[in-house]
Amino acid sequence: MYFLGLRVFTTSPYIVFNSTTSGQSTHWDPRKRARRHTRKGGSDEHGHPRMLPQSSKSVVKSELETTSVAKWQREWDLTTKGQITKAYFPVVAQRLNMKINLTRNFTTMVTDNGNINSYMYRFKISDTPKCPCGNMAQIIDHLLFECDLLKKERDNLISAVSKPVGWPINKHTLMSKHYRSFLRFTNQISFDKLNE
Repeated sequence: MYFLGLRVFTTSPYIVFNSTTSGQSTHWDPRKRARRHTRKGGSDEHGHPRMLPQSSKSVVKSELETTSVAKWQREWDLTTKGQITKAYFPVVAQRLNMKINLTRNFTTMVTDNGNINSYMYRFKISDTPKCPCGNMAQIIDHLLFECDLLKKERDNLISAVSKPVGWPINKHTLMSKHYRSFLRFTNQISFDKLNE
């Protein structure tokens, strides 16, 4: 069989062109050509193929992740909801990079949702939003900074935190620099006993 002056052998899955003039064989792999065409960005006005720059899967994944986190951050900055959580985690990318052991107490402290009187009062589960210590409403700031019933736990947290920065501390700093101490503090709280 001859094709444009070349003798064509079809003994392999690839077409072998055997030049009748030089005697050299050239392998032509149709799959390679198909792969090459899938990378082309169509053609220009003259019908010539236009090549697009290649990107690896990891580069595309990284760019999509960066774009998604940036969009999430813009939305997080604009929202009026989750103000307590935003005080602990103002930067989305930092939160995503943290390995956090989520417990019921930890979640209650960083969201202001859970087994605390101010939250349960909103849903008519508790009769009063007040803290059993009698000082004020049982909200996260009260539990973290003022509640007399958590004095021992708070003192442990203060001793771990106050050496480098002092007390009271910003919630973001507490989370980013003293996460383990804060987690210990939250795990020491018995909300069931606290609200009896």
